[in-house]
Amino acid sequence: MSDVLDISSMFPDLFGFDFMLLVLLSICAVIFIPLSAQKLTHGNLSFRDTLVYLVLIIGLILSPIYMLYHIYLSSGFAEFLPLTFSDFLMLTIFSVIYLGISAFAHNN
Repeated sequence: MSDVLDISSMFPDLFGFDFMLLVLLSICAVIFIPLSAQKLTHGNLSFRDTLVYLVLIIGLILSPIYMLYHIYLSSGFAEFLPLTFSDFLMLTIFSVIYLGISAFAHNN
């Protein structure tokens, strides 16, 4: 047995993107989106900037969901409730929407 930890086996590819790429996209999104809030408010955002922000926001959304999916797979729940990543993604999105609607209805 080898004592070397194989990180690539811990975080497999997701739609051709490596998990670490999603983490880096998240970090970039957290840093760069607030820095350009002034451009967003004044409306002088170029098409290239819009595409960059779209990729950063998608990375910011997908990386925590993918981490949760990896935790789900490594726990024992996958044996009792087998879900693919797309099923898990839809379940997460609908749960967040439901919690948002519930919180909004509770506050009003």
